[in-house]
Amino acid sequence: MPRADPTVRRLLIEKLGGISRQALSARVQALKKQLPLSTPDALYVLAHQNGVKIDRYLEAETLARVRDHVGALDRLSSPPRAVNRAPVPPKRGARTPSAVTLRVRDFDNVPGMTPQHVQDAQRMAEVYPVLYVFENSARDLIDRVLTAKLGKDWWDSIAPPRLKRLVEGRKATEGHEAWHSRRGASEIHYVDLGDLPTLVKHADAWPHLRELFAGRQTWFESIVDDLNVSRRVIAHMNPLSADDVKQVEAGFRRWTKQISARQHLIP
Repeated sequence: MPRADPTVRRLLIEKLGGISRQALSARVQALKKQLPLSTPDALYVLAHQNGVKIDRYLEAETLARVRDHVGALDRLSSPPRAVNRAPVPPKRGARTPSAVTLRVRDFDNVPGMTPQHVQDAQRMAEVYPVLYVFENSARDLIDRVLTAKLGKDWWDSIAPPRLKRLVEGRKATEGHEAWHSRRGASEIHYVDLGDLPTLVKHADAWPHLRELFAGRQTWFESIVDDLNVSRRVIAHMNPLSADDVKQVEAGFRRWTKQISARQHLIP
């Protein structure tokens, strides 16, 4: 892990009235609890907030990263804007959407790790949960709808033989590795993301999913195809580019906007 620029550190201490290094470290750690920052970046953000001209001492890449952190902090501290409209009561029988709050672990000092991988880890800490939530919300939604419409044994009734063999093989392998936790409680949790459209398009399943999935089988399949490319990269512990991250976020927004608008149809 690279150390913070000593000049920036000295100027920040002066701006803060000559506080001790221990006091400065406490402020840095407090900031890191708000955002997943490296220690140098947290110090640079503090320096910027306290009027240190960090652009005189830092490289362009570091400055761009600090700007992103400052913007993220501004968003965290800004209160939500009031909307002048009456609240819409949930429809009878509709389920309340689940909210996700994440606690990002701090990897401040990993011996031998390059600065580039530190930056990659910060970016992946933001995008991995998006892929996780998309994939598992899709599984949960499909399972919930088909269980309500076709019964709890829907998998035995409509799952293609290829997927049944795949799932049986994975469950058998899992049985030999008793030390590890299981993938999930139902068969759909053993199905790859790329195979979920196969279940959705089944003649007995599609009529019950049509309205949720914009009336087009290709709608869900196209989102899965796009996000699955990024998922494969992350699955092999490789980072995504900034453009790839934007693509993931765009696909996830398409999914959540559509399903949120149709949540009254979810059993």
